[in-house]
Amino acid sequence: SRLKSSLINITILLTGLLFLINALSYLAGFHFGFELFSHFRYQYLWLFALSTLFFITVFNKKWLAIALLGLLLNAIPVLSLCCFSIKFDTATAATTNKASLLLSNVLSSNKNYQLLLNAIDKHKPDFIVILELNPSWEKALQSLDEHYPFQKVIPRNDNFGIALYSKVSLTNIEVKDFAQNDIPSIIANAHLFDQELRIIATHPLPPMNAALAKQQQQHLENLARFIQNNKGSTLLAGDFNSTPWSPRYKNLIKKTGLINTRQGRGLYPSWPTGLKFSALQLPLDHILVSNNIRTQNIKRLDSIGSDHYPIYVEIRL
Repeated sequence: SRLKSSLINITILLTGLLFLINALSYLAGFHFGFELFSHFRYQYLWLFALSTLFFITVFNKKWLAIALLGLLLNAIPVLSLCCFSIKFDTATAATTNKASLLLSNVLSSNKNYQLLLNAIDKHKPDFIVILELNPSWEKALQSLDEHYPFQKVIPRNDNFGIALYSKVSLTNIEVKDFAQNDIPSIIANAHLFDQELRIIATHPLPPMNAALAKQQQQHLENLARFIQNNKGSTLLAGDFNSTPWSPRYKNLIKKTGLINTRQGRGLYPSWPTGLKFSALQLPLDHILVSNNIRTQNIKRLDSIGSDHYPIYVEIRL
């Protein structure tokens, strides 16, 4: 029928366009715009799955093959993150040498201070990394002082304030500007279980144009170089404004050997909270650990009114 023919033609057009966008994502090294396409592997996976089902029902072998190829190209990177763990932690919940961290990009304009404080009170992390910390948030979080007396707090009036709160003593605290653009990252050592754990809190710029993309790349490259040159147990936490499928993220992993605490456990998309369907959200907030550290638990916490969900992890040193 004419309706069926029109539906097939529209689906072919959309599938072809999707395949083209997907192909351009592999040219990320040539233009920052192509790099942006690389972040949507999970969404491409869903869309190619739908087009695959459609072409099965209409018996179109040519476009079924194209849809299946697109499905495969995106299933491999998504499933390799969500479903395959390089090292499983089979330890019980009672294992000693455990530590926990809560990471939250609070959104500087957000006023729901108590929601974050409630999450902290519920999970009682050993460390807290706060991003987009402004003077209002600094004041609202002063109640943490009793249980988190060791701190490095850098409030700002833009979106790049940052803070690290700790229950245990912090030493060798540094503030680094990895991209020479006045965006601070915090580095500190925590002494836990007769070991030194280096904690790095960071927040690169979003790659919204060519200049910002270049600064984000420089930030991640210099961060990787710092970790390479400073061996030891490392925990890196931040809103990278990048997904695990970005070439810049993958370069960081390749150079440092760090492991995403999501690995083998799920996608845990963290942004944006305004899109309630998780298939539309992206994993931008990351907690990475060196390969001598095991992840015991990871959770995406309830919304605190920010555009990012908090991420909570428990690790074993």
